[in-house]
Amino acid sequence: MKDLLQELKKRTVFDVVVIYVVTAWVLIQVADVVLPTFGAPGWVNQTIIFLSALGLPLVVTLRIFFDRTRGQFLTKGHVEGKSSISLGSRDEANKPSIAVLSFENLSKDEDKNFLAEGITEDVTTGLSFNPHLSVMSRHATLIYKNNPSDLRDVGKALGSRYLLEGSIRPVGDRIRVSVQLIESASGTHLWAGKYDRTMDKMLEEQDEVVAEIVGALDAQISTAEINRVSDRPTDNLGAWDLLQKTGLWTFTPTKEGFENSQKLSRMAIEKDPNYALAHATLAFALRGQAINGFTEDIAAAFEESTKHAILAIALAPNDPVCLRWVGCAHVYGTEIESGIHYLRRSLEKSPNDGITLMHLALGLGISGQFDEAYECLDRAGRVAPSGGLSIGYAWYQALILTWEGRYAQAEERIKNFLLHVPKYGGAHMFLGLVYARQGKLEMAKNSIEKGIALSPTIDFSKPPLFLTSVRAAEEEIRTKDLLKKVWPYQE
Repeated sequence: MKDLLQELKKRTVFDVVVIYVVTAWVLIQVADVVLPTFGAPGWVNQTIIFLSALGLPLVVTLRIFFDRTRGQFLTKGHVEGKSSISLGSRDEANKPSIAVLSFENLSKDEDKNFLAEGITEDVTTGLSFNPHLSVMSRHATLIYKNNPSDLRDVGKALGSRYLLEGSIRPVGDRIRVSVQLIESASGTHLWAGKYDRTMDKMLEEQDEVVAEIVGALDAQISTAEINRVSDRPTDNLGAWDLLQKTGLWTFTPTKEGFENSQKLSRMAIEKDPNYALAHATLAFALRGQAINGFTEDIAAAFEESTKHAILAIALAPNDPVCLRWVGCAHVYGTEIESGIHYLRRSLEKSPNDGITLMHLALGLGISGQFDEAYECLDRAGRVAPSGGLSIGYAWYQALILTWEGRYAQAEERIKNFLLHVPKYGGAHMFLGLVYARQGKLEMAKNSIEKGIALSPTIDFSKPPLFLTSVRAAEEEIRTKDLLKKVWPYQE
């Protein structure tokens, strides 16, 4: 009985009953006074009382039914009246969903309620820019405002895989916004963040705070989706889950990693040949394999990558994630300008994506636009400091610093990166090149030898393209001459 009362309270059934009873009572009182004036027979008043009583259980039933179902159909396509976007795959039905619960105002100042509500609305809207994420409508989550409930029950009722809860509270002379990402089935906390500003700064920089929250969430949900399918066999996975599994390998810059990423992308395409995101992911994996020296036929890998990139854009020309991976693939090759173009287009539609920002920085660095490149990396570090491909920020910064001629700083960044990815042979080789540019030839030989041991398919006749593909032809010649001095094994 106690559980039943709690369930009815959670669904605000008591509120509906009170409103209904008061309305019915007023109607009966009015009818009792007005109907005799018009000479209405007594049975009319009795009928009104009977129908009012009969309607009560019907209203309660409809209220419970509506609360159980509305979270399942008021999803991202209904945020701000937008229609859902079809991205070509029947299997994206299993894509992640998230509900942003109303942020709590934990201060004693009720005037700050507007700030909590504003951040809730803006985060919901910001997340909705990702077409591969279903975002529950604010209308679907309002029922849980100031209504403590078991988050597992909330997730189940809304049909949402992830929940975001948050609060604002004063900390000294500052305002702190705290957020927690929760996996709803288990109630497990996946990630938490806090954002502090003075009250004046919070009002001035609310958009920036929201951008940082949204960027961090995109990266953390991406990581959570990869972990969700990491141990599951591929036999019964749909196209979406297969692509999440590629993340295990896309983030692993080894020969095996790129081969597995391609295999899983091809499996997703077999399930749905018109799945744009699968074609874009495959285009990126093929380019990554080529520039790292993990294929015998670089030209064939580039050609196939281009084919899938063109198809991805044709199938989903406005999908920011497809634009991102196609842009990344182009930046990894020789189409730097078109890569920058696609990455900028992606940011126009999804401005807080750390992976897009870091690859735009790479493209800008290759083309010599160093100041903007560093700005992009700084922004990536603010909006997505962890999760996703954030581990690669130091690596890309090292590449750009090297191209700019700041070798000591590049050396420091590569060493930091290798602490997290010690088995990436290409990074050891690049560190060797940076050593050589500083005249540290013995250290350069040792570092390149370690890289070759980790990537034995690479030899001096075909070094990774990222070692030698630089902006100026004369610089490329100089780089190859320098590598010749320090490469340990040559025929």
